[in-house]
Amino acid sequence: MQAFYNILDKIKTLLIADDFVNTVTKGQQTDIDNLKQTMYPVSHIHLNDVTLEGSTWRFNITTYHLDIVDISKDTTTDEFIGNDNEDDIMNTQLAVFARLHALLKKGEDNDYLLDGDPTCIPVSSILDNGLSGWECTFDVLMANDMTKC
Repeated sequence: MQAFYNILDKIKTLLIADDFVNTVTKGQQTDIDNLKQTMYPVSHIHLNDVTLEGSTWRFNITTYHLDIVDISKDTTTDEFIGNDNEDDIMNTQLAVFARLHALLKKGEDNDYLLDGDPTCIPVSSILDNGLSGWECTFDVLMANDMTKC
């Protein structure tokens, strides 16, 4: 009965190995940068719910991929791009999730299966701390390996 631990550990391991992730945390959205000591960029794992489907467990997981927006003091010369690095963050952090999803889908073992397509929603300045990036939600199916009582 290790499914809960296994999927969270797998996601954490893949994220921390990414060159564009410095910190991996988990918990509620309000737990992101709760200690104000995070080394950015950060990926945050949130388990939304688990549906018990007979011999299969469906884990609905949201991962956040975020970095701090750096606003230049220089005068804005391009109204489309602005004077910050938000576009760079959005591009880089979406790539972080795309790599995570591809590695999970490829899978080194047969312990889990991704089901359906992920949904990624852009987030900007969440929690009033100047973070931007992506909120990505996906489903993972795992065998219920609990022994009968």
